[in-house]
Amino acid sequence: MVINGKEYKIPELDFNMICDLESMGVSILNLDQKPISSLRGFLSVIGKMPLEVAGQEIQEHLMNGGNIDDVVTEIMIAMVDSGFFQALLSPEEKEDLKKDVQEMKETLKK
Repeated sequence: MVINGKEYKIPELDFNMICDLESMGVSILNLDQKPISSLRGFLSVIGKMPLEVAGQEIQEHLMNGGNIDDVVTEIMIAMVDSGFFQALLSPEEKEDLKKDVQEMKETLKK
């Protein structure tokens, strides 16, 4: 995931990572309700930086012409691909998500 010219590796979204995200106010299951705050909290956790610094990085990224949609798509793919998240889903939900993830990955390639 590249924000403001810096690459951040998205780690496996396991139970502990989900807890870390929630402690920063990010509910991985409700990213669509507060996408900007969630992005800031997510960057804060994976970049090991205060929320304010994460917010500044995202702001500079956007002001310099960066795209937020690609970043959010990468986060969604990481979430869907995680073993922890997969364990929470029914077989039908997993199949639906496989299709959605494939579409997301195709979008990133464009």
